Amino acid sequence: MIVAHEEQDAAPSITNTQTVLVETSDGFQLQGAKRFAAGGGSATHFIVTAMLGEQFAYVLIARDAQGLQVDSYQTYDGRSGANLDMDMVLPADALIASGPLAEQAFEQARERAMLMASAESVGAMQAALDATVEYTKQRVQFGQTLSSFQALQHRMSDMLIQLELTRSLVASACRAHDEGAEDAQRLTLAAKVKAATAARRVTQEAIQLHGGIATTDEYSVGHHFKRVTALESWIVSREEALESFIAVVDAA
Repeated sequence: MIVAHEEQDAAPSITNTQTVLVETSDGFQLQGAKRFAAGGGSATHFIVTAMLGEQFAYVLIARDAQGLQVDSYQTYDGRSGANLDMDMVLPADALIASGPLAEQAFEQARERAMLMASAESVGAMQAALDATVEYTKQRVQFGQTLSSFQALQHRMSDMLIQLELTRSLVASACRAHDEGAEDAQRLTLAAKVKAATAARRVTQEAIQLHGGIATTDEYSVGHHFKRVTALESWIVSREEALESFIAVVDAA
């Protein structure tokens, strides 16, 4: 089950959607298009967001529903995405939620998904660093292992520092959500910005320290880089998260 919310050239506001849900005598008429549904290539059902009059709403539709066209494709990180085009009739029980309750629930789900993406980036950073340390211990140049060169030690130390700073921030955001703290949103946005920035830096360093082997499909480091690059713009982009973070801080 995959959420299909994004639309072509739409702003990040959740209610900025051109997909329309119209109530009929025996259900709903759904019309619109969704783009960049992550994981949509293998999804059996989609949670689709739409506007029901002036209210935000979302409905559940099956992949094989009549009137739904799903175009799947492979994403940059080797996973799948899908574009949806909809002109269909839905039964009344397809509506999951609408109105303020739907907006609140969707925002909470987006925040948690954003936090999960940040946590996944931490895992990718750790894996990239571990692979780099192991590689430099095995690779020999000028009669010495790469790990013995101080310049490379400094670069790997910086990778570790960025990893641990990000890990701490993500853990703080998780704790804030668990405790229902007032600053949960601020910490989640901060974690998104930090994870996107640090993960790109750490995985790029891992590629540099591995050399050409890191760019092959047979080696893991390049895949970690591709994954964090995809996560950088998932849910909201790094830039959008930074703007939202500044707005939250200014409003406090």
